[in-house]
Amino acid sequence: MQKKILSEGDELIVKLIGDPGNTAKFDIGDFKIGIPMYDDGTRGDEKANDGIYIGTYKVQKGDFAKEARITGYLINRNGNKSFNTIFERINIDSIPPDPIVGVKAKR
Repeated sequence: MQKKILSEGDELIVKLIGDPGNTAKFDIGDFKIGIPMYDDGTRGDEKANDGIYIGTYKVQKGDFAKEARITGYLINRNGNKSFNTIFERINIDSIPPDPIVGVKAKR
């Protein structure tokens, strides 16, 4: 099975399940760190304060990550942190090809 490569405009949606009332974040390998997640009934989260946190990252032009793992973090009010890393790796490639140096046509 061929892995999907996320490209410009694609959205990566991450779901974390844990205790409600905490702060949640996720990383995309070393590429993007500390992306916020929400349990407030907005931004893709269906119900506030149910312990289901949703975070999204929209791929931008020039983004690149190869075989990155997603790690989710849950931090309580005292600063204690738990984390979990998913097994599947993701790839992001929104770097355009080099400029065209010539085009020819014949008739």
